Amino acid sequence: MVNPLMNSLNTNATGIGVISGSYLYAYVLMQIPSGILMDWMGLKRLFILAVSVCSIALIAFALSSSVESASISRAVIGAFAAASTIVGFGAVLKYFPVASAPVLIGIVQFSGTIGDVISGYPVATSVSNIGWRYTSIIIALIGLFVVLLVSIKLPSLQQYEKTKLKFNEQVRNLMPTFKNRQVWVCIGFAFFIWTPVQLFAGLWGTSAVALQYHLPIESAAAYVSATWFGVGIGSILIGIMTNFLKSYRIPLVFFTSIGLIFSFVLFGSFTLPLWLLPIVFFIYGTSASGQALSFAVLGRVIEKENIGIMTAINNMAVMLSSAILDPVVGWLIDLHSSNTHNSLSSYTISDFNYAFSIIPVLFVIPLLLSFFIRVSYGIKDNHATT
Repeated sequence: MVNPLMNSLNTNATGIGVISGSYLYAYVLMQIPSGILMDWMGLKRLFILAVSVCSIALIAFALSSSVESASISRAVIGAFAAASTIVGFGAVLKYFPVASAPVLIGIVQFSGTIGDVISGYPVATSVSNIGWRYTSIIIALIGLFVVLLVSIKLPSLQQYEKTKLKFNEQVRNLMPTFKNRQVWVCIGFAFFIWTPVQLFAGLWGTSAVALQYHLPIESAAAYVSATWFGVGIGSILIGIMTNFLKSYRIPLVFFTSIGLIFSFVLFGSFTLPLWLLPIVFFIYGTSASGQALSFAVLGRVIEKENIGIMTAINNMAVMLSSAILDPVVGWLIDLHSSNTHNSLSSYTISDFNYAFSIIPVLFVIPLLLSFFIRVSYGIKDNHATT
């Protein structure tokens, strides 16, 4: 939707970065409140509330006429979309044995990327045929239909939960967790590992691929969607690898290294054959699978009573770097561009390459942090570290 948004809202790459960032800012700020809500409301009621508000806000986004109104709508979507990871990963950590978490969280992550995998080409085609506004409204109506299905079909899990702690007791129980250095290593890893893939596949990659390979935006979106498929499959593979090797550190190092290596061939002087693009994008997407495993690692060092809040904090770290860097990349694109028109045609591939030059650097930090993971793998629900 990037080019139609630029034209409709009379903005440039910086403005699009602000609209994208507004979603992420709200998403980050609502992580801890969403974790508290999960611990108090339960999964079903939180899901119904979150998806309902997201769908209504998406309709408001479709009716936006300026960067400001679009940003506000996106911020509301982000605030309630904050519950998405918490509902999925939190359910695994709360209701299933810790030893099964790597694979189960990978399956949840794969489910979460299905929308990205299947939506690229259809959404781009829909935007081309009926416009971004009507496309957004259709997606919102699908969301409301899903809410109806969940309301009718999904059982409540409240009866399986232990007696809830009071808020002040939850905070008091968090103090030992916050003093554990492995918790902060894990959160630091999560902070950096997601952004390199999200910057490419979630916002700017489709436009850049269309420019570099002279493709229609629909075709470029289809190619880039392979990245999300890699995220999903990689999240399952990293869980299987973890269980096979009985180690968290080795899979994190391996998949993060893949991201670093393949980040150098995405753009720059490399022009790949079209048949190779989905393969490269798929492999590149697997590098973000460490994000899913970070939740399983965290599950080894926290108490189950704090699952909601700590899952929220870890996911807040995942999205915070994207919230910071999405607008920065947009600004870098504009900084390098010599044109001021509000259209993708005013940018060149060198503008995108200039902005994407920060991506390899973003992989170096989580790669270094992964060597400091000292959380032991075990089959029992003890929160042991070595």
